[in-house]
Amino acid sequence: MDKFFLNKDIGTFMPEVTVQEEAYGAVYRAQQLYFKDRFGALPVEERVVYPSRLAPVVNKAVVRFLDKYEFKPYVLTRLPILKRLEAGSYFAGGNWINPEGSIIFSVEDYGIERGVSYEIVTKSDEETKAALKEFTQMVNRQFKNKVLALHDEVKILTGREIAALAPDWQEVRGTLEPAIATRTEEVVLPFFDRVEAYRQAGIAPRLGILMHGGTGTGKTYLLKALIKRFAGRATIAHVSADQFYRQGASIRSLFSFLQEFAPLVLIIEDIELLARNREALLDNPTVQALLDILDGAVVPLDRVMVVATTNVIDQLDPAFKRPGRFDEVWQFEAPSPEQAAPAFNSYMAKSGLEYDSDLVKAAGDAGLSYAELRFVATECLRRAIAQGKQRVEVGKEELKDIMKAATSGVQKRRAIGFKPYGGSPPSYDDIQEAIEAAELGIPT
Repeated sequence: MDKFFLNKDIGTFMPEVTVQEEAYGAVYRAQQLYFKDRFGALPVEERVVYPSRLAPVVNKAVVRFLDKYEFKPYVLTRLPILKRLEAGSYFAGGNWINPEGSIIFSVEDYGIERGVSYEIVTKSDEETKAALKEFTQMVNRQFKNKVLALHDEVKILTGREIAALAPDWQEVRGTLEPAIATRTEEVVLPFFDRVEAYRQAGIAPRLGILMHGGTGTGKTYLLKALIKRFAGRATIAHVSADQFYRQGASIRSLFSFLQEFAPLVLIIEDIELLARNREALLDNPTVQALLDILDGAVVPLDRVMVVATTNVIDQLDPAFKRPGRFDEVWQFEAPSPEQAAPAFNSYMAKSGLEYDSDLVKAAGDAGLSYAELRFVATECLRRAIAQGKQRVEVGKEELKDIMKAATSGVQKRRAIGFKPYGGSPPSYDDIQEAIEAAELGIPT
């Protein structure tokens, strides 16, 4: 029964629980027996609840806490609430398991909004308050000024992973529309440095940014640059919107928790899954939940930046387009030649291989999206690597095929096939035909 508790010896009292009863009642009786026998005192309990999706990271703090207080009267338990379990059931590996070893249910079964409950138990009020304070500080250190990926499982990105996200801001700047680049430098990057100035001016220190545009137009590229810029200065939570679909209370609970670690950057990709027009989808409770967050009705927005992206802005509920929800609304389009060329050049330069400047100009003039430019660069590099060369050499016909594949649908891309590797180094004059055809999107 020791699996039921995180401390090592409480399980010896579990045989006393011999009748079927609710899990909380069983735990409470076991704790009473444990404390009365070992310390001659009744336990004093304090409970703290975290969203269950954050449990993997919180557990690191639990382990450190228990290691520090191994020989002191502190007990931490993790319990489901309002679930009936037969006597002898125990918790292990994220599941509640019956005495025969079969899984009864997972923590996720009772909802993110209920969260994971941790109890601090000691002999006195003063000890309990001190232990709880230290425990919450340990948990806070797990999150403060970190980059969190909240998807199927919580993950804190390492410094190396953050550094690999994107080039520095100055490199990304050249790929953006001038107006977006200017607003980023004037409003977004210095936002957290101006918090006190905003307060003195009577302006709430909050900022909402909505990025919209087609696939591959640079929204995620800019997001990665912002994450890299703010890492270590603010807590960054990167949320996938689909995990909250039809769970209105969940996003409120998660945001209430994350707000405690401000300054906070909350990134929500594919926000249309949360904010779809209520006329088209009546049963979508997350719309009101997200509006409440943006309006500061859940918790006051203090030192919070919310950055959202969507490929289909027309599907958003009109309430999200009104002033006050998102201060900045930026439209991303396929890059101009002046933006595409440096982006393609940056994709190629990372390889360390040599390549002709005419290839960069050709790619920049082809009217491709950033995603398509990356595809072309990757395929050119693959061909050079396959030939064992230190210089990228792509012939006219090869380049036409690569561009055609980049701009075709998936099924058509599979059927195209590429010409054999090799060919003479391209010159700008040689590939004018490919450039002119690519201006319309799909080269012929």
